[in-house]
Amino acid sequence: MKYKTKLMTFSDKPEQILLGSLLGDGCITTKNSKKFTYREMHSIKQEDYLLWKNKYLNFNFYRHEFLGKTRVEIRKENKNFKKYYDLFYINGKKAVNRRSLDTLNEIGLAYWYLDDGHYPYRTDCIVLSTQTFGLKGNKIIQKYFKERWDIDCKVQKRHDERYDKRRYNLCINAKETKRFIELIKTHVLEIPSMYYKIGLDNHKIEEAGIKNRKYYLDNRDKIKEYYLDHKKEKLKYRRDYYKKFGR
Repeated sequence: MKYKTKLMTFSDKPEQILLGSLLGDGCITTKNSKKFTYREMHSIKQEDYLLWKNKYLNFNFYRHEFLGKTRVEIRKENKNFKKYYDLFYINGKKAVNRRSLDTLNEIGLAYWYLDDGHYPYRTDCIVLSTQTFGLKGNKIIQKYFKERWDIDCKVQKRHDERYDKRRYNLCINAKETKRFIELIKTHVLEIPSMYYKIGLDNHKIEEAGIKNRKYYLDNRDKIKEYYLDHKKEKLKYRRDYYKKFGR
């Protein structure tokens, strides 16, 4: 479904960047439901990424100190942001629903991932930081990925020590990660500073290999013991199975 606006349609690149960012690090605030302001803040390490975004969005760009660290921010006030606010917010809180997810194409998907995705080089399994949306929201996103993109992902539960509560995010296994990256790769390759997000950082690849080897050397006896126990369990299961059901 396409939602028409006076500014642009949801197939335009700037709007897709905005939609993906609203699922990620972007937010819209409002005063008395009349003034709507888009804000997005990143660390100085991601300045190139934010500048790339702003090449299309053309918002106001700021560099300032925040909690003792240099931050970069884009900000823009526009009454037309109301339609995005209505799409992504419920009772003043950012939420996710199928209507907002269905506005994304591959561009929006790419920028959502670049904002909130993590690529662990040791496992090649993408993690999408969707804890803001709770268990219900994560299940909506899980179903969306399967139905819209035919990508299986898992809702992962973890304990957040900072707030002493359970949080949920999305994990995509190594096989599905390859398919996901193929969807967004063209758009990520436009931004050299973000190549590491799709597994193309040679330093991180080498570092991951070294860590894997170090872990193996440090835990060699435990690993061997684990596999021997696993092998014994497997043999026992087979013996019991054949004893009960025959060959």
